[in-house]
Amino acid sequence: MRKYILLVILIYIGVHRSSTLAQDYTDQQKILCISQIWKDASANFHLPEHLKVINWDSLYVDYLRQSLKTTSDAEYYLVLRRFIGELNDGHSDIRYDNFLMGGKYLNVDFLPFEIEYLDGGYYFLSVEKSAATQIPLGSRIIAMNGMPAQEYMDKHVIPYVSGGTLQDRIKKALVYLSMSDTPDTPLRLEIETPGGETGNYLLKYNARQEKLGKEDILTVR
Repeated sequence: MRKYILLVILIYIGVHRSSTLAQDYTDQQKILCISQIWKDASANFHLPEHLKVINWDSLYVDYLRQSLKTTSDAEYYLVLRRFIGELNDGHSDIRYDNFLMGGKYLNVDFLPFEIEYLDGGYYFLSVEKSAATQIPLGSRIIAMNGMPAQEYMDKHVIPYVSGGTLQDRIKKALVYLSMSDTPDTPLRLEIETPGGETGNYLLKYNARQEKLGKEDILTVR
């Protein structure tokens, strides 16, 4: 029960702020929000000993410094995600849509692809029909944005999600990877097809813009 109380509080922070996102958070608001997360976890987290193991108080000081260096709400949101991700409980989270769906952050879109982690690799289980000849179902991702796939995930995606197990974190990280508030910036991938051919492709975050539905997607499911 204590764990779920924390989750509700974190979501409330996002809701409370969503109607006033026309301007960036002030330093005072940044301190208030991240301090509230630290305070609520300190009081309500279901495994108090875990907070000692991860040095929760020291993490708070570190992330507080990081938050005050951010220059936009988007950057601040990422700092909060990393801070909450340190709990690794699989429940505590901050809602992306509640935090960023105000004014200038309405332009969120998604990949028309489904990527899943299988046997130590990242594979396409669903692809947009128009891309299926270039990226066949079952193709494996070798690299993302110029980095080996797992290295990229470890550095740029997984730290921003919370999960009770590594498998859970990877699953949530792939959902996080599939969405972007800068959809004009594609995801650069190097892939290997089931036939052994390799190639480089740009995946666009355009499922929402193109109004793609299930009928536009091929899937192995």
